Amino acid sequence: MKNASTTKNKKLKQLVFPLLFGVVLPQLTAATIVNFSNFKYSLPVLYVLSALFLLGTVKYCLSNGYLSHFSLKKVFKGIMGGVLMLGFGLVFSLLASKVGVDAPDGLADIYKHMNIMFLFLTLFGPIWEEVIFRGIINDRFFGNSPFGIVISSILFSLYHGIFSLFLVLYFGAGVIFSLANRNEDDITASIVAHIFYNTGIVVLGLVMGG
Repeated sequence: MKNASTTKNKKLKQLVFPLLFGVVLPQLTAATIVNFSNFKYSLPVLYVLSALFLLGTVKYCLSNGYLSHFSLKKVFKGIMGGVLMLGFGLVFSLLASKVGVDAPDGLADIYKHMNIMFLFLTLFGPIWEEVIFRGIINDRFFGNSPFGIVISSILFSLYHGIFSLFLVLYFGAGVIFSLANRNEDDITASIVAHIFYNTGIVVLGLVMGG
């Protein structure tokens, strides 16, 4: 019983650093820089911090096995997963609008500060969300089992804090990203898929006027 409790605590501790470094720190940094956006050195400071954060992120992923080795196959699977998710998202949004459910408008404020938020939306966010939900919860907690895919996808949808029909969209994203990693030794494929999807959403939003 004690060994089981110790093992559970060790598993839960795996979430502490990713949550603090990968989720809380970027959000606090972005919010701080947005509040001081009139400071002429705010963007250079952001770029320096982003470079350091990227180095820390890559080092963490490599040392913990989330990026074990580069493979074109993983990249291809990730791109295909991102394309599938974009298609699913567009169709879902269209059908939701038909039944009177509008897409969340939370991105409106983000687009106002896109020069600050771009890297967080298209790179850092996707990497750390994949580490937490696919790398730790799905794979290391549940062995990438069907049950793990369901649980991690539910938590992933709840994490985005959109309590409407669009929970289904985020749940679907969790499933698609999880399946991208099937039969792989790390989460490279789902990271690529997530980056591709988020970048696509941002670009579409900018093209359509935010």
